[in-house]
Amino acid sequence: GYTSLLVSTNLSSNVNRNNKLFFHLFTTNFSGEHEPASGTITISRIKEPENLFRRRLWSKPDKFLHTKNEHATLFPHDIYDKIVPYTKRKIEKMVFRQNFNTKANRKIAPGDISSWKDGWYVIHIKTKDPYGTPIFHKKYFTVFSPTEGKSHRKQYCSVKPVSSSAKPGDTAKLLIESYANNA
Repeated sequence: GYTSLLVSTNLSSNVNRNNKLFFHLFTTNFSGEHEPASGTITISRIKEPENLFRRRLWSKPDKFLHTKNEHATLFPHDIYDKIVPYTKRKIEKMVFRQNFNTKANRKIAPGDISSWKDGWYVIHIKTKDPYGTPIFHKKYFTVFSPTEGKSHRKQYCSVKPVSSSAKPGDTAKLLIESYANNA
């Protein structure tokens, strides 16, 4: 159907959990003008895969020679059939929920997120346009801690900027982390 409302946020794709979290919610019409809306925002942690897998070294076989259990024993870090991407994984738990009204305030402030685990999260925004048509907005992002010392995301290598901006002459800091031992 047709909608007359666009929903977006300025939430970063990488969020440092040592900082307080806040972002702005934008509800606009197709001309880019502010359109007041109310609804619900939820932030949920996405479940991590059970094992640490490396990228496939060859294409997926047409026929499997081993059962899934045999393959896991022989090749514990290799994908058997397919790996579920973070956008298709199940929700582990909801960590934040708030009603909003952009006529009164566009700032969303979950605040102290230091207790959140590192990993993938998804923000769901539910509202309605002026004609009553439901609008859903979804955005994925990661939460990390540069002082933790160990990655909790099950991947071999991850590189993130520690700060989101720098001026000429500043030293940029990058966080390079791995879930693997002795990496």
